[in-house]
Amino acid sequence: MVYTINTPLYSLGDTLVLEGENSSSYTSTSSYSYSEYESDSSDYVNVSQHYSYYSSGSTDYSESFSYSSDDGVTVDYVRSSWSDYQYDSAGRQTAYVYASSYEYDTGSAGSSRNETTYTFANSTGYEWDSSVSTYTNSYVSSNGYSSSSSSTTTSEYSYSGQVNSSWDYDQRRDVTTNDNDGDGIIDNTTYSLNTRSDTSSGSNWLDVSITYDEDGIQTYSRTSESSSSSSNRGSTSAYNYSSASDYDGDGLINYTSENSSVYTYDNDWNMTSKSYNYLYKSDWDEDGSADSINMVKEIGNGSAAKKVEYEWQASDYNSPATLTITKSFDYDGDGTYDSTSGRTMGYTASAFYTNMGGHVATYDDTLMA
Repeated sequence: MVYTINTPLYSLGDTLVLEGENSSSYTSTSSYSYSEYESDSSDYVNVSQHYSYYSSGSTDYSESFSYSSDDGVTVDYVRSSWSDYQYDSAGRQTAYVYASSYEYDTGSAGSSRNETTYTFANSTGYEWDSSVSTYTNSYVSSNGYSSSSSSTTTSEYSYSGQVNSSWDYDQRRDVTTNDNDGDGIIDNTTYSLNTRSDTSSGSNWLDVSITYDEDGIQTYSRTSESSSSSSNRGSTSAYNYSSASDYDGDGLINYTSENSSVYTYDNDWNMTSKSYNYLYKSDWDEDGSADSINMVKEIGNGSAAKKVEYEWQASDYNSPATLTITKSFDYDGDGTYDSTSGRTMGYTASAFYTNMGGHVATYDDTLMA
């Protein structure tokens, strides 16, 4: 078990002694909580403990334990974890460690550890220059099978404008090496870039990720972009999201997704209108054209709503291409659709609809501006 300060209340095979109530305590430098859960539909019982410790800017530490029993008497599962946030004399976070482990009475067990250290761009500011994160994981099954893996991520950051926190970066670039089987050999490397910006009414995010195998061949790519905004003191909110993935690195998009929504509210924060659109495409035979398309359009005004769903499937050796249209109506605005009807027909979609679109990310897309 993983623990560094407190000793676990129970071990595997111990008999649970319930206190019958939850409790907590606090001081200026620490806190403790204890909770119990008893299922209403079975004999299952869970007990958990959580400790937190505080100091004047140097470290914040917490430790947790969880114990479960399927029969409500004997402990058959235990889990422990701890986390440690470390800061310098200026109150800047310099390191973070999280570790956990668990055991079942069946013999299966596992553990993991994640550790990150940060380097600052200068001696006074909050801007991180770089960070290094290491992650290790191990597992043993009840029949004796074991596995382990590890990864190391090196990150660099860029900032602009006013910086109030280390997390206010504009871009973060990660390079992650993965050892998937614990043999000490790098199996693949992932490059990713996160770009974000804030405006007076919202924010924008762009994430790009690509993976190369041990031979330097690109095996995966993904891009995703999102934006959110609000206006009139929150009376109107909008959200947009899109993503595209190439699962095998052949240069063809296998999956695309888009959704957008706009909601408006009155002065009492009651919704007065909504508009939601969703589009999903997948290409599983990798010919560059979608094999399935799902599209949803939904509108409402607070007292009623209508949703139309289009589901198209390409032809295969057993059946022709089909289009299913389903319409649903909410007549009283309670959020539950009162009637639904639909029909299915043969339909051959044109290239206008089956074009997968999207962008296959490359290494250059992961470089910082």
